[in-house]
Amino acid sequence: MKVNYTFPKKERLTSKKLTEELFKKGSSVYLYPFRLQFLQSPLQERQAPQVLFFGIQTLLQTGSGP
Repeated sequence: MKVNYTFPKKERLTSKKLTEELFKKGSSVYLYPFRLQFLQSPLQERQAPQVLFFGIQTLLQTGSGP
């Protein structure tokens, strides 16, 4: 049996305007290696919370090459 680890479309944050607002006005909590970015807003009746989730891991090395 295959497990589905995705959010339904109605729960995904797809609006560019809301995504920009999330990063401009939202709050964040950081616990390595995760950062939770959130924006509290009142829910309309029968409205599902919207979720935007992605992960990018970058490693920066400084110093001279081999």
